[in-house]
Amino acid sequence: MFNVEIIIERSPEIVWAYFTEPGNWKKWWGGGLKSAQWIKGGKLVWALGGSSPIEDFISGKMVQIAGSWMSTTFTFELKGKGKTVFRIQESSPKGGASFNDGGASHLSQLNSCLAKFKNYLESEVEQTVLPTKKWWEVWK
Repeated sequence: MFNVEIIIERSPEIVWAYFTEPGNWKKWWGGGLKSAQWIKGGKLVWALGGSSPIEDFISGKMVQIAGSWMSTTFTFELKGKGKTVFRIQESSPKGGASFNDGGASHLSQLNSCLAKFKNYLESEVEQTVLPTKKWWEVWK
């Protein structure tokens, strides 16, 4: 099993909105999405052909995609004010498949995808932080 994560300087709502926009996938994942049904039992239709079913789904928090080779789970968790921990977990390869390098290059590729996602998101989408009043300002 592979686990990678990155902290993004945007709220989970902003990260989720960026993640679920099919046009953004070609920037960071390496394969573009033609369309997506973001529901349990929905599917992702890949730009290069084929599709992947969504095995599990919690809007704004998690999506698990079944691949022919591995299942991939993406999770989004609030980390402090306006930050999100974005995680990718992949199952062990199915059907006895294995990596000839123990998975090191695949792990490196996943980390690269997360870094690209963070870079594109933080450079393209402004963080919206509502100003908060101090307790003493409420009485003015």
